[in-house]
Amino acid sequence: MKSELVSGSTGITSGCSAHFEILSGQTEAISLALEGKDVIGLAQTGSGKTGAFALPILHALLEAPGPKDFFACVLSPTSLKLSEIGVKCAVLVGGIDMVQQSIKIAKQPHIIVGTPGRVLDHLKHTKGFSLSRLKYLVLDEADRLLNQNFEESLNEILQMIPRERRTFLFSAT
Repeated sequence: MKSELVSGSTGITSGCSAHFEILSGQTEAISLALEGKDVIGLAQTGSGKTGAFALPILHALLEAPGPKDFFACVLSPTSLKLSEIGVKCAVLVGGIDMVQQSIKIAKQPHIIVGTPGRVLDHLKHTKGFSLSRLKYLVLDEADRLLNQNFEESLNEILQMIPRERRTFLFSAT
């Protein structure tokens, strides 16, 4: 993993536990995530990165007591990738009517999947939408998120979510 991704100027890692592992395999990533560790993973396209963060989140969701709304937030740079991982959750991307997305948010989904700009737009303008109880933050295609002018949106989102959370950063090689 590139050092600039790990140390990043956006403060992504500031809310993370001190222990990070650089990974190449889905099994290792899942094991570490299930142990409650933050994970940074770098692997080839098609190697199972989505499963490496989705399975531990789903496991934690099933095991968690108390409220489970807005349990996880997956940020991705493109809506194409979001359609792949957006099953049974609210997908917040540009090009879709904000009112339709607000209706989905009002149903308090367990997982929010979206682009940083649209998630931030809803955090600012959708009444009752907050990620204050967020347990997991995923930056999918983290290298692209950190290199494609998402820094301002990411910084604002980071100010609105709990510092005590699990953070997963995944990128393709």
